[in-house]
Amino acid sequence: TIGLLTWHARSRNLPITTTYWICTFANNQHALDELRDDLLDTPFVRAIQDPACVGTLALFDRDATTFRRVWCVLEGYCSLLS
Repeated sequence: TIGLLTWHARSRNLPITTTYWICTFANNQHALDELRDDLLDTPFVRAIQDPACVGTLALFDRDATTFRRVWCVLEGYCSLLS
C-alpha cells in the first residue's frame, strides 16, 4: 500500500503532504452498525463526494479481486459519478 501511494504521489507530482483516505483504516470493520440504511450515506460515499476529494485510487492484486467486493464496486461507481 505504501509503495502504491508513494508511486502515485511521485507520478502525479503531488506534495509529500498529500492526504489519502483509506476506508479499511477509517471505518471500524467490526462495528458495521455505524452504516445507515442508505448506501449513499455511508462513510465511503460521503468521503468520495466530499469537495476536498479530488480522485480515488484502487489497489489491485494479481487477480483484481478488489472488484469482487460489493463495497469496492460501490466506491468505484460513486467515483465515476463525482
